[in-house]
Amino acid sequence: MTPPEEHALQQPWFSEAEAEQAVHQLATLQQIYPDWKIACVSDLDQPIWYAILRTTLTEGQKVAGNRQTFMRSSAEALTSALAAQEKRQHNCPITNHFIS
Repeated sequence: MTPPEEHALQQPWFSEAEAEQAVHQLATLQQIYPDWKIACVSDLDQPIWYAILRTTLTEGQKVAGNRQTFMRSSAEALTSALAAQEKRQHNCPITNHFIS
């Protein structure tokens, strides 16, 4: 399987700048949200980002409203959704890291 950073660079319709941005976004999301498996399907004109929760939710987390374990969106929207999920999960303020 091709590593994500190499895969992004192989897409013929990605400019070098777009490929570098996709690699940066992936690395940043993986660093900010280590409990989530982050992936990008870049075989499309518009990349789609996915996040899958690696860990099983505890009963307390389920009661607190942590139900969504799979998300799909743009990198920016996914970043906001993950920040909201983290805030609910840990019940504490979190900085919303916006990736551009």
